[in-house]
This record gives sequence, C-alpha cells and structure tokens, in this order.
Amino acid sequence: MIKKLRKYIKNNYILFYIYANIYRLIKEFYCRLYSNKSYIRRFYKKYFKSSLDIDNPKTYSEKIQVLKLNQTSSIFKLVADKYTAKEYVREKIGSKYVIPLLWVGVRPKEIPYEALPKSFVIKCTHDSGSVIIVRDKEVLDKKYVNKKISYHLRCDTYLYSRELNYKNMPRRIIIEKLITEGNDIPNDYKIYCFNGEPKLIAVCVDRFSVQKNYFYDLNWNLMQYQIQNDPDKELSLEKSKNDSIPKPNRLDEMLSICRTLSEGFPYVRIDLYAIKKRIYFGEFTFYPCGGRRKVANEQIDKLMGEWIRLPY
Repeated sequence: MIKKLRKYIKNNYILFYIYANIYRLIKEFYCRLYSNKSYIRRFYKKYFKSSLDIDNPKTYSEKIQVLKLNQTSSIFKLVADKYTAKEYVREKIGSKYVIPLLWVGVRPKEIPYEALPKSFVIKCTHDSGSVIIVRDKEVLDKKYVNKKISYHLRCDTYLYSRELNYKNMPRRIIIEKLITEGNDIPNDYKIYCFNGEPKLIAVCVDRFSVQKNYFYDLNWNLMQYQIQNDPDKELSLEKSKNDSIPKPNRLDEMLSICRTLSEGFPYVRIDLYAIKKRIYFGEFTFYPCGGRRKVANEQIDKLMGEWIRLPY
C-alpha cells in the first residue's frame, strides 16, 4: 500500500512537489539546529559510516569536508554561481567557450517562451538538480516547469551540506542554448584538478537517463575504479572492455582550459563538453554531490587526498 502511494505521488508532479516542500521545511528546521562543524561531522558519519577527522584529514572524502568549512573567499561564490561563472570564464579563456545565455530572471512565470528558440535548457544558478532539457517548447508542460523551478528556488543548497560558497547566493533562473551532438546530449567530461593540475577525467554518458561514468588518466587509459554518482546506490567497479570511449580530438585543449580555470584552487572539478570542433564550459564543482560521493577504491581515496594540499 505504501509503495503504491509513493509511486502515485512520484508520478503526479503536483502532489510530489507538495510533499517535497513539506519535507524541505522539516529538513531545513533540522539542519538549523547544528553549527557548521557539528553538522558536517554528522553528515560525514551518515554517508561514510566513520568519524571525520577534521584536524588531520587524509583522504579525498575527508578533505572535501574540510574545504567546505574553509573556502569562504568571494571567488568561490563567484564561480559556483552558474550565472556569474560565465563572465569569469569569458574573461579567463574567451567567449567562444561559454554556452550562449538566452534569458535570466527570478520568476518561472516570467520566462518568455515566445521569444525563445524551439529547444533550450532551463536551470537554477544556485544548485545542481534543477536542470530541465527542453527539446520542443510547443509540447512543454509549463506548469511542471513552474512547479519544479519554484521548488528549487526555495531550496537552500548551503543549509543541506554546508557548502559555504552557496551561503546567501542569489537564486536566479537562467536559460541557455541546448548544446547537442546530432540529436544526442553530448558526453560530459568532468576533469578533476588539484592545485591547478588536471589528474583524472570522468566521462559521463547518458547523464539524464542511466548516467554511466568512466574514468581515464591523462593518457586516456581506462581506470578500473569508480566515484559514486548516486549516494543512495551501491558502488560498482564492473566495467566492460567494450565500454571504452574514444579519446576526444581536442583533449590537449581541454586540459589546457582546465589548467587555466583551476589555477589557485586546491581542488575543483571542471565540467566541459566537446562537440565536433567546439569545446564548451559546463560548470565549476568544488564538492561533488555536496561531499557525499564515495570513492570505491580506498587506495585511490587516499591518493586523491594526497593530491589536495590544504592551505588551511
């Protein structure tokens, strides 16, 4: 009975967002009971099943939590904001790498659908779960867009995982050009950079459906380990040799872009799209999945931790 009710609510977006907003209010009340340091200790214990050593962190998973507590400079907020990051990237590497912006606003009901092209992408600038891919605006359910975007505009990303760069960040809506390769959404190249140097490349395939991630070194050798995409699912190291993805033609340029954009940051993941002869910047990610992502291989978790030189 309960499973049927959950399925019914999930399939009815009006009921789902009523439920989601009630749950959000309860969650936010709970989150406000704890200081940043206390909350992160509890947060880490919940997802990693061990105690966090804030004073002497060694692994990637631990150091991400320490970075969350200490990266308070305005530059982190500037580049984490999906709107202001565009100008930062434009100044650093040029406009040709920036996905064209079609509209920016604060109310979903003010989206000017008539002035937009047939296809586009809608997202909030302060979170990571609000993306809506629109392939044909004529069949778009605008009430669904209003419900989903309104919900995400209410969500406080800082409060849920204590990422200080999201604290008091302006909450806006942006609409971008939809970048496709043929009719397909292109692969997402997530490049892990440590102190200004790329070290790992994760290729995210079918990221809006099954979403598979494959890791490569800088020489494009497939690596047999995984970083968790969904914290609620088990990690898996199983990969088929047939899953190998072709090396992008402009990999050297992608790595050069990442060196420029990651300069000055102890750790950041730069997301890029490579389409035919074009490379586009996606976003800066300082704490993947809010710091909840596990590394399947303990040795790699320690190695990645060694790569992060904490300045705090």
